[in-house]
Amino acid sequence: MKIVWLPLAREDMEQTYEYYHDVAGPEIAQNQLQKIVHAARIFKEHPYVGVMNEADDEVFEWHIPNTSYTLPYCVVDNEVQILRVFDDRQERPEVWRS
Repeated sequence: MKIVWLPLAREDMEQTYEYYHDVAGPEIAQNQLQKIVHAARIFKEHPYVGVMNEADDEVFEWHIPNTSYTLPYCVVDNEVQILRVFDDRQERPEVWRS
């Protein structure tokens, strides 16, 4: 299973890096990104590890253990397409994809 980070997910990663870089420094910022990328590797062998989204049954949500992040994603053919990297401390959007 291939993991694909869609544009909004990549933007979320950039914003996460910038936030941690500003408040905690570049090393902590890099560590946060590495945690997220490393955790997403679970999708390679377990693409349906997440919980199905109530509003869109093609979207799954997986909360990364020991973090405040949730990865909403879709499984399309042989790809896990990560839609967002969502910080659960923020206001949740009504839908993950437009």
